Amino acid sequence: MYSAGPMNTPITELSNETTVDIDQCDSTEIVRLLRQCDADIFSGWRNYPSLYDADTLHSLENLGKRVQAVLEDPLDSCVVFSGCGTSGRIGFSLSKRFNSLAKEQGMDEHRSSGPYEYLIAGGDLALFTSVEAPEDSWRQGQIDLMNLAKEKKQVVYIGITCGLSAPYIAGQLDFCMDRPDTFTPVLIGFNPIDLARKSPIQDWSKTFFDVANRLRSHKTAIILNPIVGPEAITGSSRMKGGSTTKILLETALLNAHYRSYYPGHSPSTTTILSHYKEVHRHTYLQIKEMSSALSLAGKSLSLNGHIYYLGWGPTSFIALVDASECVPTFSASFDDVRAFVDGGFEYLKNRDGVLEFKGSKLKISLHEFANTVLPSVSENDTVIAICSSPKYLKQADELLRQVSLKGAKLIGITSKTDGPSDGADFEECFDVSIRIHDGKCKANANGCFVESSQVLEDVFKECLEELSLKWLLNAISTGAHVLHGKVLKGYMIDLKVSNDKLFYRAAGIVSNITGVTKQEAMNALLKAIYRKDVIPEEIRKVATSSHVFEGERQDKVVPLAVLLATGKFNVESGLKTLQEKKVSQVLKQLGLLFEDFQR
Repeated sequence: MYSAGPMNTPITELSNETTVDIDQCDSTEIVRLLRQCDADIFSGWRNYPSLYDADTLHSLENLGKRVQAVLEDPLDSCVVFSGCGTSGRIGFSLSKRFNSLAKEQGMDEHRSSGPYEYLIAGGDLALFTSVEAPEDSWRQGQIDLMNLAKEKKQVVYIGITCGLSAPYIAGQLDFCMDRPDTFTPVLIGFNPIDLARKSPIQDWSKTFFDVANRLRSHKTAIILNPIVGPEAITGSSRMKGGSTTKILLETALLNAHYRSYYPGHSPSTTTILSHYKEVHRHTYLQIKEMSSALSLAGKSLSLNGHIYYLGWGPTSFIALVDASECVPTFSASFDDVRAFVDGGFEYLKNRDGVLEFKGSKLKISLHEFANTVLPSVSENDTVIAICSSPKYLKQADELLRQVSLKGAKLIGITSKTDGPSDGADFEECFDVSIRIHDGKCKANANGCFVESSQVLEDVFKECLEELSLKWLLNAISTGAHVLHGKVLKGYMIDLKVSNDKLFYRAAGIVSNITGVTKQEAMNALLKAIYRKDVIPEEIRKVATSSHVFEGERQDKVVPLAVLLATGKFNVESGLKTLQEKKVSQVLKQLGLLFEDFQR
């Protein structure tokens, strides 16, 4: 019998009974399971409030009005999106797209930067790589917000933390509530407030729950926390959490721009949401194509090859997001899944511009791919070309033909179009061809747009296509790592222990897989981190941040901890075994992995 977990476990950290055997599935079954999990975004989960509940819709309307007030008086006010990891990357993408829209609509004529700002724990480098530890600093969160908003008289602050857990966001929310004349605090996450994180935050007297609970009684605060259920891969909030964040915020922002630019013609919130639901349906109708792409990508990883995303067009940033997430989620190497986009940093226009990574320039442009990566591309690699408009296919033609000559598998993800395409002939060279969908968003076709709102239609179409692309890439990269043995019973069996949240998640995984107590699991985890069969008392007493610092430097921490928790291995024998076999194979041989596995 399946048990999702104790009642006090945050819903975002529960294992999903739908995907408990996903590691036993073939590629087609994996896509079907992901489709079913993503459907929870719209259908809701069990008896909890959903996206379509009255309270959620009311909060969305309220947020739209607060943003509208900023748009109508942008000189001394702004909207700030703040998050860690995926949440921060989505915030950056939103600020870029909607600042461009504001400029098109003439709303930023008195300021150069636009009405939207972003913050991400770890700074701009975290937009493109895994930088997890800064999420744990509540103090740095406050410093970053204070520096960004110090000259503003009115700020709508939107803190995004899917699990209601990030200290970086907790510090900022607390900062906002202490300054009610300036800040409107908004919290977005996907747990009930009562399940917000209650564990101590280092060097602070408050927990996230303390801050969230205070927010409930704050007179101007907005809380958006529809429950969309456990993730397909336990705790992997890059998936449903990231998608729902995008849907919620884009719905509110589109409404705000509509009301400011076309008073009296704003579509209803439910009308906008219905388009996102259609995108889900149309995207996942391509199960055969998605399954084939997933299989090719999984085979590349199994052959020690690579997955490369090459992006053209305004939605291609989501490829950089997906690639960056694979490192902490699956303990993938930086080069296992890489993304490159047309124009690189010049196109993205992030605040800090060109960035360095490990002592040299971070390479993210297609030009850099052609010069530094293409020469080593082989038949073991899978290259995924993303063209969000048919007009980019001709531009992509030369580079993709060079890729094809290298023998790499070539997957094309292109925008659905009814018109002619300059690159249509080349599409025949793709091993797999998949379409990005926009939910059939048409001006004047369903009352969503008025005649003079082409600019809004274009932005809405981009939002919808980007979500379609996100679902496609999430499915491919997740499924590929499942096939590569990086998931066991729905758990990220090889996640990187790179911050406080992931440290405790790792201990939970060890406990749930082996059936040992939380204390025994923690002991096994510390042994795996420090590579010691006996953990001295002085190590046990140090702050969690010290364990994280050490754990981030080690490979195979969770698989080793699982073996140690069985009591049949020491550190040396466990590491030797993992050089030869996957942890799932070892557990099966020991008779510790059953079809009716309970958690």
